[in-house]
Amino acid sequence: MKLVLITLLGLTARASTPPTLILYSGLVTKVRCEGKLLISAIGEPNLVALDALPANVGCGVLLKPLAKQGRTNLILETSTGTIATLVEIVSANGRIDQNALDRKLRTSE
Repeated sequence: MKLVLITLLGLTARASTPPTLILYSGLVTKVRCEGKLLISAIGEPNLVALDALPANVGCGVLLKPLAKQGRTNLILETSTGTIATLVEIVSANGRIDQNALDRKLRTSE
């Protein structure tokens, strides 16, 4: 019984962990969302510069790492709901796929 409970608690903890958005040092990443961006926030502004896209461009932000590595979180509140994700900065070693620098995130259910 204890093993089942511990296993269920572990699964619940993993299921509630937000996804991680990877940023590459030295490269800007565009994060797009749906609806209208109402407010955006980054947990540690010394790690990542956050700029909202102009409303006429669409829902989203530009994220520019200010450090070579680190972790923080990002919250986007939109007219369709909330996006909450962890952000991790890593070295830009090797070739980076353009899709990794233009991401679309969806609101949590």
